[in-house]
Amino acid sequence: MLIEGFPLESNKSEQAGLQGNKVWVIEHPDIGYKLLICLDAQIDESTLSLLSKNQEAVLVCLDIALSDQAKLILSDCLKVKTI
Repeated sequence: MLIEGFPLESNKSEQAGLQGNKVWVIEHPDIGYKLLICLDAQIDESTLSLLSKNQEAVLVCLDIALSDQAKLILSDCLKVKTI
């Protein structure tokens, strides 16, 4: 969070509407984008579909959680950072 520029008092919530994965949404009024964090070992297709609707967001996830194709698809609408 801090590395991405979000202060510790940022709003943290779990993304609603997901069944297979847990995605945390980090927001702060002074930051112009959202930080999406998913540390699951595999990201489901339904989650990818929902995540691709987020504009002006950064997704942080495990490298093994996304296929190369999923990374390309998400990179069209999100900034994807893998760990």
